[in-house]
Amino acid sequence: MKQNVANYAIARFRPYADVGEFVNVGVALICPEAKFSGYLLSSSDFPRIRAFFPEFDIRIFKSGLHSLGERLEAALSSRGLGATVSFQELVRPREGLFFFSEPSTVLCEDPAAKLKELFEHYVQRPSAVASPTAPVIETEISVG
Repeated sequence: MKQNVANYAIARFRPYADVGEFVNVGVALICPEAKFSGYLLSSSDFPRIRAFFPEFDIRIFKSGLHSLGERLEAALSSRGLGATVSFQELVRPREGLFFFSEPSTVLCEDPAAKLKELFEHYVQRPSAVASPTAPVIETEISVG
């Protein structure tokens, strides 16, 4: 099957820009060759947000996430060259509760499957307890 070039960026929630801490909450991906653009946003990661930012009003997060979804929908509904320009505008650096990582490029046969894979990797990460790298990290910390 043909490998297509796709660009993606990770949507991040950062309530306190001065501190710099953030939580990944979504992924946007565009693949002009396959005429695909899409996004996935977390709709159930509120315990994680509360754990990172316990004092932050979760209603503001939910409202902001809804607005981000509307922005993504509008930007990624363009086709052809317009979609690429809209994606670049969407992910450009800016201040606010939600921002995007630097865009990255990936090869994929199926852009929708790649979007899901990226979302699972960056947003729906398994806990560190279940991670196979946790023992390695613990060993390096105690030896180092």
